[in-house]
This record gives sequence, structure tokens and C-alpha cells, in this order.
Amino acid sequence: MNRPLYFQLPSAEPQRLVEFYHTVFGWTFGRLELLDNIWILVSGDPTLPGLNGIVMGQHMPCTVNVIAVDDLDQRLDKVLAWGGKITTPKQEIEGLGIFAWCADNDDNPFVLMQSSDQLNKAMLQSVSNQIPEAEVTSRPVHFEIPATDMDKVAEFYASVLDWTVQKWQGPIQYTFLMTGDESSAGIDGALMEKANNLYPVNVMSTNDIDMILEKIVKAGGKILMPKEQIPGVGLFAYALDPDNNQFGIMQFNQQQ
Repeated sequence: MNRPLYFQLPSAEPQRLVEFYHTVFGWTFGRLELLDNIWILVSGDPTLPGLNGIVMGQHMPCTVNVIAVDDLDQRLDKVLAWGGKITTPKQEIEGLGIFAWCADNDDNPFVLMQSSDQLNKAMLQSVSNQIPEAEVTSRPVHFEIPATDMDKVAEFYASVLDWTVQKWQGPIQYTFLMTGDESSAGIDGALMEKANNLYPVNVMSTNDIDMILEKIVKAGGKILMPKEQIPGVGLFAYALDPDNNQFGIMQFNQQQ
């Protein structure tokens, strides 16, 4: 628990956006029958490391990750106690669980969720036999949260969600956030300077970054930052999908 398990993407045209991610990354998509105009993206087995996602109407400014918790009320109390906000009060979505939209102490949005098993089942049922599977080339494996004051924001997540914090001894200011068992569903992440990004982003792994970048452009996305070498890590680039949601692409050294 307390790991990001899903992501939410805003879109003016949800079906067009899920088709983009299917084309670029090979993810399966389908309608979430429990709610109107909600589409899902399945990047892999929901019990394994990585994230699956939901695409919905455009009422969010950016990608928002959904974090599974055991006791939603307890975590919401901690959000407020450590300077965060509850932007949408908790609500039960029948068949999925109880959710609350929040912001951390630097106004980065996230969602807390109690009960994920129902959502796992609904997602997999929704995409079953709907479209032929493409070759899956990557999953979301990492998230980045922009921070004006990294120490302050790190303290928020350590206190509210019990995440472990570790500063990277690399060429830029970067603080890792370890959210739990790396072999379980979900992902770890990091804090970075807010000057570099205004909103949280997810990072997809790949063993061929050039192929992915080419697919992004052909499918109607944009390359925001060309690939560059991060010493000791690998090749990295930022891109935008057709709805201008930002994401990262990472080809780790061992994948080159």
C-alpha cells in the first residue's frame, strides 16, 4: 500500500488519446463500462511493477497518479496536517472504491484511493477481447514531481505516505522517493526542481528510445526535449502526447 498504482490523463478526445498510447507503446485500451466517457489503458499485469491508466474528460491540468492506501481518512488527516490540500472531498465510485483528490504542499495534484482490487478487475474486464494486442514496448516505471523546496516536499511525502527519501549524488538536484516494495505493483519516483517541469510526469522505460520517439511524432505527439545522455543512467527525453500531457522516455544503460 501507499504506492502509486494508476495514472489519470485528461483529454478533450479520450478515444483519440488512448489510440495514441496504443500506437506508440502497444498498450491495450477499452471503455470503462462503469462510468461514462472513461477509457482505460492497460500497459501490463496490474500485479507487477508499473502503472496502468485511465483517460477522462479534460478537467485536470496534467497527469495525476492514484495512490492506494489502507485507511483513506487517516491519510487525508495527514495531508492537511503537513500542509497539503483536499481539493475534492472523498467520494465512493460504485464498483471501484473510495477516492479523494488532493494536492501536496507545493500544489502538485495526486489522488488517494482505498480499494484497488475492484479497479484492477474492472480494467481487465473492460479491455478483454476489445482490440488486438500490439507489441508492448514499455510501461510507466518512474514518476517525477516538481518542487520549489525539495526538502519541504520530501518531508510531506515521507510523513503523509511513509515514503523513503534519498538524495541523488548526480549532476542535478534530484531526490528519490521510494514508495514500497519494488517487486510489487506500482512505481517509485523522485522530486526535481520546479523550474524544469511545472507538473508531475511519468517516465516510460524502453529498450529503443529512437524507435519510440519516431512513433510519438508519427502518431501526433511532439518531442519536448531531445534525447540526452544522463551519466551513469542512460538516454532520456521528454515528449508530449496529442493533448499536451508531458511524459518521459528512458532507455537505461543496461537496455542499450
